[in-house]
Amino acid sequence: MKIFVYLVNKKELNLMIMKALISIFILNILLIFDVSAQIDEEPKSFGDEEPEAELQFAFRLIPSNENMYFQCALVKFDAEGKMIVQQIPADTWAKQAMGFERSKANPKKKNLIVDKYQMFELPPDITALLKSDYSGDIEQAQEYEMFRLMVIMNNMWRLRYRRHPFEPVQKKTNNNTDETKKDMNLVGIDVENNSPDPTVPENFEYKGWSNNADPEVNGAPNDAQMALLKKYGMKEITDFVFGDNVFILMKDALNPEWQKIFMNTVGNGEDPSLKK
Repeated sequence: MKIFVYLVNKKELNLMIMKALISIFILNILLIFDVSAQIDEEPKSFGDEEPEAELQFAFRLIPSNENMYFQCALVKFDAEGKMIVQQIPADTWAKQAMGFERSKANPKKKNLIVDKYQMFELPPDITALLKSDYSGDIEQAQEYEMFRLMVIMNNMWRLRYRRHPFEPVQKKTNNNTDETKKDMNLVGIDVENNSPDPTVPENFEYKGWSNNADPEVNGAPNDAQMALLKKYGMKEITDFVFGDNVFILMKDALNPEWQKIFMNTVGNGEDPSLKK
């Protein structure tokens, strides 16, 4: 009788040991999968999920030391509301705005120019290059995008000047007149056929949109034109336009109808859109 009890207890003991070993095995498998998942998953923080821009893109119509008629910067405001300005080269500004470089003004590296503000559309061949696995193709596409944006930036001087401040120099060095005409949708240009309108004066590509009452004044729009620019945050012609307003102003300046309104605006600051 004692031997029978002993055998039964031994069987139960072996069964318990087997169950314990199986449980340990299953637990180890679960731990391995959990560790692997943690290794594969990038560490996240609240800031990484929704990074906030620390700075804002800014642009103003003052000549720079890069021999350009504008300045580019990243700005922020201190506790007292004072603007803190960090000037950067135009090409760096453009790359950051397109998400090609890291930027505290564009931490998610979005293409603000093409995707968010849709300043221009990319041709199918350029879109195809962006989808390529070859880095050389992507670089070629980005160079195209950079060229298009720089054409826009290089033509913003028209908002301030009646005529190009260094017209003779510009005539000698400008070798992309056709591209400028097409990309800027300049008034007087048949964009589809890229041909000049005969009603536009000769060398119009060197003529700005500023319309000061004094024909001898170059570099100062009239009061009504400044009233239009004030909508974008430009109270004075030398002020920085920053944040969304930078890109909205650039996009508006591509619109031939907007160009006509701006060029034909005269007066002492009255908004022509309010006139009946």
